[in-house]
Amino acid sequence: MNLTKNVRTGRANEVQMLYFLSNIGFASVREIGAWTYPNAKTLNSQVTKTQQVVKRLCDRGELKKRDNFTPLSRPPQNVCLQRSAVYVLTVNGAQRVRDTTNGTLAARDGYDLSIRDDLRHRTVVAYLTAQQTAGYSAVGRAGIRANYYGTDKYETLDGVVVDNINDTKTGVLFVWNTRQEIVEKIRRFCRWTSIKLLGNEHTVKEIERLVHAEDQQ
Repeated sequence: MNLTKNVRTGRANEVQMLYFLSNIGFASVREIGAWTYPNAKTLNSQVTKTQQVVKRLCDRGELKKRDNFTPLSRPPQNVCLQRSAVYVLTVNGAQRVRDTTNGTLAARDGYDLSIRDDLRHRTVVAYLTAQQTAGYSAVGRAGIRANYYGTDKYETLDGVVVDNINDTKTGVLFVWNTRQEIVEKIRRFCRWTSIKLLGNEHTVKEIERLVHAEDQQ
């Protein structure tokens, strides 16, 4: 069957969105658009295109919309919640990812409650999207748990950036504080891989200093 270029492009974009959600777990329209249409001329056109495809996937039963309630402050003060819409894979959506990749990607439906810390999630997704756009293969926590690109050893991190040309992997971790167990965790990973820290600039620099100081002992 001959397909027009627009149809082929449309289907490719659908698969990109489904793969992204199988990799990240859940995402907003803007996050999906940034991954799928990184070269869009304007944010408005990027969002409009994404909304159209997302609606099509929802109507087809491959995506579903969920309300994401985000604390506006860290515990124990997080009594006020902000509501936003996110999208997740359905059983049909996960199956399409598996079918498209001949079963090489173990996509799962739904999303992981352990990655619902919104600030961390948004920061990690933005970083991974930028790395993917730059030509690397970016893997989120959902992708790690499905062992995308052989990343299951990074299961306690927030993401992995894979350099397929040089055959290297860099772990990604969002850090909230400088607790000793965080420092020790990073040191353990640094023994066999490189790691990129995300979060408050001061916190990141302090952890890097602590890790380096202990390495000198």
